[in-house]
Amino acid sequence: MNSIHPSAGIAKRLAAHRSHVTFAAITLVLSACGGGSDDNCLNNGTCYTVGGSLAGLLANSSVTLQNNGADNLVLSNNGGFSFNHTVDESRNFTVTVLTQPVGQACTIDHADGSGYGPSDENVDVNCTPNSHSLGGTLNGLAPGTTVTLQNKGANSLTLAANGGFRFPTNVKYGDAYSVMVSVQPSPPTRACTVTNGTGTVPDSDLSTVMVTCQ
Repeated sequence: MNSIHPSAGIAKRLAAHRSHVTFAAITLVLSACGGGSDDNCLNNGTCYTVGGSLAGLLANSSVTLQNNGADNLVLSNNGGFSFNHTVDESRNFTVTVLTQPVGQACTIDHADGSGYGPSDENVDVNCTPNSHSLGGTLNGLAPGTTVTLQNKGANSLTLAANGGFRFPTNVKYGDAYSVMVSVQPSPPTRACTVTNGTGTVPDSDLSTVMVTCQ
């Protein structure tokens, strides 16, 4: 009876050791391919990370990317990024913008796997602020006279008639604007003043600047 118990104990220890080795091997495969790998990637053991670099995103903003219509990735800072899920050796991937940041438009270079192959540096996401018009209404300008406006000391606009106006150069979301009278009406029959002339550009056209001559 006593000679049987040691053999049984050895068998149990060997079985436990084999289970431990098997678990460790599975863990190694998962860590090599990434916890988000798909089945094909895990089956053939070749896994590739899809990622790249984000530039131009404004502070306190975020953009949401997708890979192959899923695997949502929310980015709030410029710099390198990687999707959570890897892809298999076919290297098929397509990166798209699911949600644009407020006031910006993000575009993607090297968005798919054809000709590039996924890596941490190939997908380039570039964000630029949206462009909007800046204008308003002029009232009280005497006939036969003109008034010249500027935005931030440049972008001059000379007006010869009352009514709506718009600067020739658009402004960008998030930028500051400051409209002023650079040249008063000539001949100087009336002086013009500006109200609602300063602020930060919203994500829409601006038409609230008021120029009144009296």
